[in-house]
Amino acid sequence: MSVFKVDPAKGNVTFVENYPVEEKQPRNIAVSPNGRWLLVSGEKSDKVGSYAIGASGALKRVSEAPSGKGALWIEMLSQPDK
Repeated sequence: MSVFKVDPAKGNVTFVENYPVEEKQPRNIAVSPNGRWLLVSGEKSDKVGSYAIGASGALKRVSEAPSGKGALWIEMLSQPDK
């Protein structure tokens, strides 16, 4: 997974780092609404990986869940507090 920094004023993109992910042939990612979490699914993987996004953009794997084979879409939604 390649991480880039985007200048919010000008839109300029700067490369930060490449981070390996465990999902085979990663195809889909979703960032949480608060920007703290990344979900990754792989076309040849049967799980979704959860990664913490650090202040520098660094990724740290924290969890995984079964997804079935051939996941081609992933979405992350915020859930209202009860």
